[in-house]
Amino acid sequence: MKRLFTVMVLLALAVTDGSFASNFLFLESAPIKNFTEADMEMFSAAVSDALDNSEDGDITAWRNPETNASGRLKPLKTYQAHGTTCRRLQIANKAGSLKSNVAFNFCKQSDNSWQVTN
Repeated sequence: MKRLFTVMVLLALAVTDGSFASNFLFLESAPIKNFTEADMEMFSAAVSDALDNSEDGDITAWRNPETNASGRLKPLKTYQAHGTTCRRLQIANKAGSLKSNVAFNFCKQSDNSWQVTN
């Protein structure tokens, strides 16, 4: 559940042009608008797999054949910050006619979950 919440926050920030809006109008152009619960589960699993198991530059893809929602995740860089492992992850998703392509920094927490950081 915590992982799904983190992914939902991430998707909420993943607007089409990668910018952040201070209000929630940007959700109108984000793929999350069209994600089903199954899409969210598949995306969440792919994010965890990419962060936990992929080498920098490797691509992890996901696709829901029932909705045609899909995405590609690529770790760009692994680094240490404040004594913990962090990774920059490029995320490209689409659902319906909506697409996003953004990158976020994640740092591993003491409970082995990943948290989006600045």
